Amino acid sequence: MTIAFEPGGSALFRAYASPRRPRLSRRTVLALGIAAAVHAAIGYGVWNAKFRPHYVPAPAEAINAELVRPVPPPPPPPPPPPEHKRVVRHAPPRPAVRRATPPPPRLRPRRPRAPVALAPPALPIAPAPPVVAPPAPPMVVAAPPPPAPKPKPIHVVTNPDWLRTPNGDDLARYYPERAQRNGVEGKATINCAVNTGGNLVDCRVADESPAAQGFGRAALKMAGEFHMRPETRDGVPVAGARISIPIRFRLPDA
Repeated sequence: MTIAFEPGGSALFRAYASPRRPRLSRRTVLALGIAAAVHAAIGYGVWNAKFRPHYVPAPAEAINAELVRPVPPPPPPPPPPPEHKRVVRHAPPRPAVRRATPPPPRLRPRRPRAPVALAPPALPIAPAPPVVAPPAPPMVVAAPPPPAPKPKPIHVVTNPDWLRTPNGDDLARYYPERAQRNGVEGKATINCAVNTGGNLVDCRVADESPAAQGFGRAALKMAGEFHMRPETRDGVPVAGARISIPIRFRLPDA
């Protein structure tokens, strides 16, 4: 945005208009020049008194120096007189004189002497002590090992007399969840002992098909649903008989 004012039309323009600068007179210019010269002279004097180096000439001193001449080296010793070489004359070699070698001595045979029989010296020899056989070590007879305990006969129940067996609801309740979800059927065989009350105890999985589907664990859980008439001897219930129970798991839709 631009605002224009007329020179003679408004008092506001005259108020904000810059006034003209007054011109300096000759006296003012001269006074300013004298003041500048005085300040320059004062500054030069201060610099000359404090900052300008003043060199003081050193007094010349005469130094008497004497030159010391080196001592000449001693003359070399005279050379030794030449040695006279001695001439040694060797005597001529004498001829070798051959000496006659004496003949070897002759060996005279000696007459054989008759052998002299020497009797053996009589030395006192003690008779050897009789050899005594060491006593035989005592015979240690090991005790016979104790007879092995006879295994207890295991009675196997072949024709069980069931008082109670699991029904279809029990089979559906114990059916493995994963196998039921995947639609897998199977079977398992458990081997149990029968106590005096007719209940199954000490059960083990003897066979399982298919494996890793949980049918063996389900059969062990169902062992509590079986109840049979225990084995009796002379009318008294006897525990210890074992029985194998095959259990087949089928889906309800099959």
